[in-house]
Amino acid sequence: MNNKKYFIGIDLSKHTLDIAINKEAEQQWQLKVSNDLEGMKALEKKAKALKVDLKNALFCLEYTGVYKHILGEFLSSKKYDIWVENPVAIKSSLGLQRGKNDKIDAKRIAQYAYRFQDKAPLGQPERAIIQELRRLTTLPERLIKISGQLEKPLTEEKNFMPPASYKIQKKSCKQPLKALKQSIEAINKQIKDLIYSDEKLKHQHKLVTSVHGVGSVTACQMRVSRNEFTKIKTGKKFGCYSGVARFEFSSGSSIQGRHQVSDFANKSLKSALHMASLSAIQMKGELQEYYQRQVDAGTPKMSVLNAVRNKLLQRVCAFVRANRMYEPEYVYKAV
Repeated sequence: MNNKKYFIGIDLSKHTLDIAINKEAEQQWQLKVSNDLEGMKALEKKAKALKVDLKNALFCLEYTGVYKHILGEFLSSKKYDIWVENPVAIKSSLGLQRGKNDKIDAKRIAQYAYRFQDKAPLGQPERAIIQELRRLTTLPERLIKISGQLEKPLTEEKNFMPPASYKIQKKSCKQPLKALKQSIEAINKQIKDLIYSDEKLKHQHKLVTSVHGVGSVTACQMRVSRNEFTKIKTGKKFGCYSGVARFEFSSGSSIQGRHQVSDFANKSLKSALHMASLSAIQMKGELQEYYQRQVDAGTPKMSVLNAVRNKLLQRVCAFVRANRMYEPEYVYKAV
């Protein structure tokens, strides 16, 4: 990207934004505004008074879930350059730090933006339909967890409590469990309707789910996490992001650990890929044969499943880039 003159670090909270404005490497100003549309307008007004050209600025903020939505939509609508970074990346880049408050955090984010401006992934902003899809896809996961919290005691305590007490407990949970199931089904229908209402999403959904084992949930997680795959440069990087890529763990002759995956990953996507891998090895074909062959050779089952997860992800990336459906029995045809 072209070098910017101003670097704006923003620390977000539920109600306020702490903002540090740097002119190149030097901090110039700090201010606090409300985390709403009025606060965005106040920021623009202050920048104008300070003669800060926001078109020549890089806005940098940490990913904070829903707290960033108003700011993100506002900056995107103005065509300002915005960089949403993983908080771990910012923290680890600064080395040993003493003290912490919102003003200091904003200053450190602005410093990070200046130092690593050449790495800023200034891709296209998310469409409103992707933001809505993200909101919907998180709901079934929460409801499934609640269902599990109700169902687990019924299973575990059945043989350890009086039959009459168990019957009362089971009856008390029956209606909430039924309502949760109906809610999950209704939300999944909303997700399906939303996908099929948009031609781009519909087409991409067919490409992703053409890979055997990848269902609607995994496909949605992939799209919303990487903005319809626009944030992906290579399948290897997507594997790192998803927590399925393995890394060496060794040093000299004294530390010779097994290759292992990193704990810094999108846990929801990793979980969805795990379920997809379990589905894939139940289907007759190459992946089932691969899984059985590796297990028979003595490879730990979880290591083989992780390899299957990675294979599924790499296939999805390849066929989305190629813009064609997965063909399990593909035959090369010379042109």
